[in-house]
Amino acid sequence: MNTITTTQLRDAFRDAILAIVPTFEPLSSIRWSYCPSKRKGGRAQLQGLGTRSFDIMIRGGRPGHTWVGGHGESYVASLAIATAYCDIEPEILDHLLLADAVDLRKALYMLRDPVLSGFVGFGTGDEFVIRNELVDDNANVYLEFTNMIWWNQATDTY
Repeated sequence: MNTITTTQLRDAFRDAILAIVPTFEPLSSIRWSYCPSKRKGGRAQLQGLGTRSFDIMIRGGRPGHTWVGGHGESYVASLAIATAYCDIEPEILDHLLLADAVDLRKALYMLRDPVLSGFVGFGTGDEFVIRNELVDDNANVYLEFTNMIWWNQATDTY
């Protein structure tokens, strides 16, 4: 298996998300929009951006101690797809988030090796968990779709 870097992973994830055609019918015309942003308190700063504006954060990479060989070894990190939703009616929010989580899982799951050589996949369960959800008085939402990712990291150790 080839090795891959976290910047290559981020770029591949970004491209796959941008290609998603949203399945949640009431908002299917609103596509995903990549918005690299500053961080504050560990969160991406996406306030004031449109629905499905997102940034990608790969946090806390460390050796996975699962395999070693070739030119690398297993690494694991937390993947967070920070996402903004603007002016979303409360009665559809949960349905929208579920549909978007399914769309993200389908798009990113397809990238596993050999499609994206060196990307092994997700942690157990493959599902995305919603974390750090913030909702303001104007029905604007910030949240992070999170999962663990595994990849083959180039190291000089072996």
